[in-house]
Amino acid sequence: MTAGQKILWYTSLASALLLAVYVSVITPLNHDVGWLIRSTTAWFNGATLYVDIMESNPPLIFIITAPLVWLRELTHLTNITAAKLYFGIIAAGATVFHLSLARPAIARRDLWPRYAVATIVISLVLPYYHFGQRDHLIILFILPYVFSRYLDTFGSPRSRVSRIAAGVL
Repeated sequence: MTAGQKILWYTSLASALLLAVYVSVITPLNHDVGWLIRSTTAWFNGATLYVDIMESNPPLIFIITAPLVWLRELTHLTNITAAKLYFGIIAAGATVFHLSLARPAIARRDLWPRYAVATIVISLVLPYYHFGQRDHLIILFILPYVFSRYLDTFGSPRSRVSRIAAGVL
């Protein structure tokens, strides 16, 4: 990679990350995410799921939302701030893990910077108003697994820890 390409790569990476932060700040909290925070809070306060709380989502979404409610209660953040911080950490972690798995699979090194920037934009910017929704989360969680299976198929070596982490996600 030439010096000019490195500058372009770092500029693109920084721009994608700044855009992700900007979009997170200006975007309102999705109504479904807000409802899940409210429902999970009610569940913590003794309400019974599917009896006192009318909901069609499976229980896993409440389990995924539970740490968000704990974070909000421990830090006294607003629902919006806690949700954006919590889902931002999940999205960033899943994206970094995905990129760490994808790096050996990208045979052409000149494609890697483009792939990394595109992945960041797709994972952190494009969901926009739907950031933190079930659909967004499932994509974030399944990408490392898909790359893990790809690497298994084509014989790329991976650590036991990365295999377990991809399976857990």
